[in-house]
Amino acid sequence: ESELLELAGELLNRFAPEIALRPASVAWRSMNERWGSCTTVDRTIRISDRLQSAPSYVQDYVLFHEAIHLRFADHGEEFAHVLARFEDGELASAYLDGFEAAERALLPPIELEKLNWRS
Repeated sequence: ESELLELAGELLNRFAPEIALRPASVAWRSMNERWGSCTTVDRTIRISDRLQSAPSYVQDYVLFHEAIHLRFADHGEEFAHVLARFEDGELASAYLDGFEAAERALLPPIELEKLNWRS
């Protein structure tokens, strides 16, 4: 997890040097409905442990996405502009979409029904 913290700083330095805030901690967490989350009050980032076997560019993309939230709380235009700097962003996003589709395909019918009901 210390490697994730260091990597978050490196990604911000590379793609968003104007964002001075850095995470206080980054940790893998069991998360089934999100790829990551950021709490700006204490500058903590959590990354879904489902991504531990994902390609590094996907992990980097999610980590960079969450680190941007240290400066921009929402997914507005400024956030999107900074996130677009990530070179393999479209590829990473497509990977995540495919991962989610595969997970849904493997869910028992009753669990899939619950997910569709929430959407």
